[in-house]
Amino acid sequence: MGTDLKGAISSLLERGIGAKAFPGAVAAVVLGDEVTVAAAGDAQVFPVKREMATSTPFDLASLTKVIVTTTLLMKSVERGLIDLWDPVSDYVDFAGQARVINLANHSSGLPAWVNLQSFGNVEAAAKFIAGIRGFEPGQEELYSDLGFILLGYIIERVNGKGLRQLAQEEIFDPLNMRGSCFSPCEGAASTEVVDGKAITGVVHDENARALGGVCGHAGAFSTAADLAAFASALLRGRLLSKSSIEVMTDKANAVKGGNHAVGWQVITEKVPPWAGSLLSGRAFGHTGFTGTSIWIDPEMDAAGILLTNAVHYGRGRDINPYRRAFADIVASARSSSRVRRSPFPRPSRAFPARPSPPRGNGRSGPLSRSPPSS
Repeated sequence: MGTDLKGAISSLLERGIGAKAFPGAVAAVVLGDEVTVAAAGDAQVFPVKREMATSTPFDLASLTKVIVTTTLLMKSVERGLIDLWDPVSDYVDFAGQARVINLANHSSGLPAWVNLQSFGNVEAAAKFIAGIRGFEPGQEELYSDLGFILLGYIIERVNGKGLRQLAQEEIFDPLNMRGSCFSPCEGAASTEVVDGKAITGVVHDENARALGGVCGHAGAFSTAADLAAFASALLRGRLLSKSSIEVMTDKANAVKGGNHAVGWQVITEKVPPWAGSLLSGRAFGHTGFTGTSIWIDPEMDAAGILLTNAVHYGRGRDINPYRRAFADIVASARSSSRVRRSPFPRPSRAFPARPSPPRGNGRSGPLSRSPPSS
């Protein structure tokens, strides 16, 4: 990272800390093969101060949905264990008409959230969620933790392993993401202060915490450097196939008026809060409630990771201006330098623009079936 870019990012982080938008932050920038990580502020301020380090793990919150669950979903698709266009009822006893892709793009008809803390484990919660009758699937986007809890459970069932083990074996270990794990996590930045105690090292999300800390919607912890390695792996095609990445980020897989394709947010008329104004139309990313965000831009061969512990100061803080400014700083620097393009060309359509009829429920190939016409 050039001196000017590093200085601009450091200045942005210090402004956020000075404005009490967040106590501390770690930013990582991927520019081609170069990765730089910078830290500022504190990992904890209540009840005692603890300085932030570049190696500090963060509660990823909803970044779990894309870093872990969506990645494992597409790996399951590649192996023929799941078909995105299968009815959810092919995998669990499901009351609605949604297909797997509807869970992934938040159009399943399930509510955004319900209190699941009395269930005690993911299986019981997933069976309850599967019995909910929501609105007609595929018609509108309603961001739903419930859909990803159910999706995580389906992934566990078809693979015969839990998410913790799958994430370790399929993502963290192969990419040498040594600072990444599911809750609990030692040395993590503190999140919310509850009854005078800072939540530290255990997942902040109440449902995930009550269900054991390992869920499809929340529970993962990671460092900025580890997420930079993850982003680099996607840009270089080392984690998922080219076809999987195309499907995962195809804007056609978002419902009208929405901006979630398969797990990841993409830039549509509904511009995501991480995007700024200078990223290319191929960028994809996500945010997390605790103050985390990531974006990856194949056109620029770049990625940005901004991890903060904003919720340590309490809920309801708007850090989106800092997310957008961070993206614009990196994109501006990248566009003014010699850009090494990603090895992935502009995507061809992974699925046809007009859906063709389904061809049964076989598991013949990872991306072989076209979306059904219903």
